[in-house]
Amino acid sequence: MLSKQILFRIGYLLLVLSLFVFLVYLIIQYLFPFVLACIFTLILLPIIRFLHKIFKIPYTLSCGITIFIAILINLLLFFIAGFELLQGIIYLTKWIPEHIQFLIREVTDSFNQWIQPLIQKLNQYLHALPSDQHTLIEEKLSAISNSLADQVANLLEITLNWTGLQIASLPGSMTVLMFSFLCTFFLCKDWNKFHQYLTKVLSNTYLDLASTIYLHIKEKVIKYLKAQFALIFITFIITLFGLLVFQIEHAFTISICLAVVDLLPILGTGIIFVPWALFLFITGETALAICLFSLYLLVMFLRQLLEPKLISSAIGIHPILTILAIYLGFQLFGGVKGIWLGPVILFISKACVEAKLFHFFWNYIRYNQINVDKQ
Repeated sequence: MLSKQILFRIGYLLLVLSLFVFLVYLIIQYLFPFVLACIFTLILLPIIRFLHKIFKIPYTLSCGITIFIAILINLLLFFIAGFELLQGIIYLTKWIPEHIQFLIREVTDSFNQWIQPLIQKLNQYLHALPSDQHTLIEEKLSAISNSLADQVANLLEITLNWTGLQIASLPGSMTVLMFSFLCTFFLCKDWNKFHQYLTKVLSNTYLDLASTIYLHIKEKVIKYLKAQFALIFITFIITLFGLLVFQIEHAFTISICLAVVDLLPILGTGIIFVPWALFLFITGETALAICLFSLYLLVMFLRQLLEPKLISSAIGIHPILTILAIYLGFQLFGGVKGIWLGPVILFISKACVEAKLFHFFWNYIRYNQINVDKQ
């Protein structure tokens, strides 16, 4: 039977963990620029220290130079993305009208050749039925057509609303980045002061525990990013080579977009390849449609073959556990968010296990001891 002291420590630990999770949720929900600033600080701090140590640049000036370069790089990326998007829009404004007209003609010819005779036969069959059955079938068909029209209208409305929200959120995103970089400057400049303050407030045990977990997470994040960059590079090279062989215009830009889209769980490059191939098939370019679909199958096959191995090697988790984490995340949280959250939770849990966090909790609950194993 558990003693009162153990029950008290269990309750106290659950209370502290609940408050910590709730505090993290509030910070992410309402202070997201500060969260980004902390991430930027952890990324830029080694560069700032390098400039300060090697080139003897004053520390505050090193902070300003590094953050200024980071801002320039972000602006350059936004400019390149915007320029490529503008070029794509200009290209599509010339390309779409011609192909839409051709597509309408193809659909009309197909309708006249295949669908219209079926409708005529169906009308003959309906007129041969008794009047009550004829009326019932017409009402059902009318209800189905109205339902389909409503679904299409709702889909278009959702798509347009989402596009409008994304465009409207661009100024807000720039504001968030501006505040994030501003906070990053002050965090980097006064990092040593924050560290000294935490050293005074918190005991060495908690600092050692946080440092151990941070080092494990940092190591796994670096390995995970290397694995993802490897997968992106493989997708880019394969799609670029394939599109160049198929003599597709803007092959380099399309390959970059496909490599980035390949990060989307489940959807991946299929969100571009499949509609593209279907459109080419409908418009009569069957050979090119088959080639693009074959290229998509090759990319998908290599991704599915290499991803579990690379990711599991990077974070030290068996591919089966990664697949189960994705499935559980989808079941618990739903949608794309759940597909991302499942592996993230598994990722952090693995880092905590390697940092012996749960061993730390057990020692506190069972023996009322607080110590950190730094091995």
